[in-house]
Amino acid sequence: MLEGEFEFLIGDRRYRAGPGTVAVVPPDTPHGFRNIADTDSTLEFIVTPGGNTDEYFRQLTNLLAQGEDDPRVLNALGADYDSINLAPPLSD
Repeated sequence: MLEGEFEFLIGDRRYRAGPGTVAVVPPDTPHGFRNIADTDSTLEFIVTPGGNTDEYFRQLTNLLAQGEDDPRVLNALGADYDSINLAPPLSD
């Protein structure tokens, strides 16, 4: 985490994370996150092996920017890139 504060769901456990925190997600583990700060927050992803991760995030960003929130559409994209989407987004 670079700035702000996030809540992570990794498997069935929730964690709060601030600047300097590293979150490790084992392969094939469902996970999600959300900004819980009152301001913008920033994190950096490192994905290994990377495969087509860049393209997955490009397409996901496009869909979300267009207001797409249908779990079926997001899950289909995830399936194309061997990613498990958690829907709906994390909430209280």
